[in-house]
Amino acid sequence: MISLKFRRLLFNINRIQPQIHNQRIYQDNNNPIIIIISKRNITNNNSNRQNYQQNYQQNYQQNYQNNQNKTQFSTEDLDALLPHEHPPSLSYFTARPTYNDLFINLDDLINKYKKYPKRRQQTQQIIEAKVDNNLDKVKANNHNDNNNNNNNENDTILVNGDVNNVDKVNTNNNNNNNNKNESVTLWKLRNQLEVDLGLNLKSNQYKQITQKLNRLAQIDPELTPRLQDFLVIFKRRDLEKAKKELQANKTLDKFGRAYAVGRRKQSVAHVWVVRGQGHVLVNGIPLADYFRLLKDKNYILKPFQVTSLLGKFNVWIRVKGGGNTGQAGAIVNGLSKCLLIHDINLKPILRKDKLITRDFRKVERKKPGLAKARKSYTWVKR
Repeated sequence: MISLKFRRLLFNINRIQPQIHNQRIYQDNNNPIIIIISKRNITNNNSNRQNYQQNYQQNYQQNYQNNQNKTQFSTEDLDALLPHEHPPSLSYFTARPTYNDLFINLDDLINKYKKYPKRRQQTQQIIEAKVDNNLDKVKANNHNDNNNNNNNENDTILVNGDVNNVDKVNTNNNNNNNNKNESVTLWKLRNQLEVDLGLNLKSNQYKQITQKLNRLAQIDPELTPRLQDFLVIFKRRDLEKAKKELQANKTLDKFGRAYAVGRRKQSVAHVWVVRGQGHVLVNGIPLADYFRLLKDKNYILKPFQVTSLLGKFNVWIRVKGGGNTGQAGAIVNGLSKCLLIHDINLKPILRKDKLITRDFRKVERKKPGLAKARKSYTWVKR
């Protein structure tokens, strides 16, 4: 039988940790069995303190390094702490900086050019002519002062019977009217100005902008060229310049060529016509090879046949879009315009055959629920 002491030893063996510090031999007198066991992993107090101190130092060093890494500033952080330049405008941090900057710039320009002279007034000859007419009216009114005491805009009254004062009054009235007519400028509409500035303007805001622009437009343009360049941004398209450009396009260039654009359906034709031997090229291909149908070829040559100019002009055409019929109509429209540039007297002949006016007819769009634009599906009772 195994003694109680030996059983306790076996029970303790199961709880022993694998680390072996010291070995001891136990022997039972009743059962001569020799067992090698290891002492339990119980360290002294001194060893515990040493391990605790080592762990504490390691943890402290790790925490210290981590804190240093956190507190260390990168170059970007240091740049953020350094003093920076001031924002470009006072409204940099506002919700709508572009709108506020525009107002600030307009106010600065008004203050800058405040002392500059206004637009030149009307010429002295026109003023004198109007003064003479007003003098006649003044003399007629002086005879009827007792009966009529009306003060009209066009009538003036003598001051102390001095005729020279009448000249001053009339010239002032004329100058005011002239300034009103000259100060009127066409600014861009609100929708167009919103697109250009990238803003959403209310009607009141647009009105304030135009009022400031009108004040700047009254300044003499000859003395302020830079200001005029700034105002061009807000002006509408100049109709006079557009007319001049159109007239320039309706003249022959230095090579004697006439250029025009013709359209028909979805086709667009750019046509150049110059005096020559009657060669016609369409997109770099001869006319006879480009159009296969005879009716298209004859229709394109119709402007020359009507005006009896067949074989007297060379034509170069660049056309795109649409089909054969549409391209032929676009070419005819462009050719007729070019012939008018060469000789404006051909207009009645071309107008009679309806070759100048563009044919605006197009294919009507398909309607929902119908087979085509007008055609409907076959009705079925059941």
